[in-house]
Amino acid sequence: MSTPSGPDGSDPVDGTGPLDALDAEILERLDALHDELDGPPPGFTDLMVFAVAAHGLEVELARLEEGALAARTDEELARTLTFEADSLSVLVRIADAGDERVRLDGWIAPAQRAEVGLRTPGAGADREVRTDDDGRFVVDGLPRGRPVQIVVRRGPDAVPVVTPTFEP
Repeated sequence: MSTPSGPDGSDPVDGTGPLDALDAEILERLDALHDELDGPPPGFTDLMVFAVAAHGLEVELARLEEGALAARTDEELARTLTFEADSLSVLVRIADAGDERVRLDGWIAPAQRAEVGLRTPGAGADREVRTDDDGRFVVDGLPRGRPVQIVVRRGPDAVPVVTPTFEP
């Protein structure tokens, strides 16, 4: 049994034939329908670029320790996260700062002076602070629910430690 072939000898059944205007229109409509019914969430592209930005850099990855704590005081609800890497630990307390903002109080152990960067998606959104001699740092006014990643730089010869992305 022979298979049908197009005027140029291609097989339209196996998809090797050329597309005509009707094929292109059908594919465009299917693409639009897919985007409408099951497209990426808002901001997905920015989040992917953000997540991949540190890929390939020489960094030490910290892991989130299980059992984040939440404590309610009279004024606020605070959450505590601990990240562990081979060379240091990062403890972060996230507290409500009002107006859809949070305050991040953090400590690195062993205690030391370091640069602490907070990476967030979007141009101009990153923040840099320094720890004190006790390894403590504070970042005020972070947008609530916006993904953030902590990068600890301890000196020119030390490999930076990077936490997983989390939402304060």
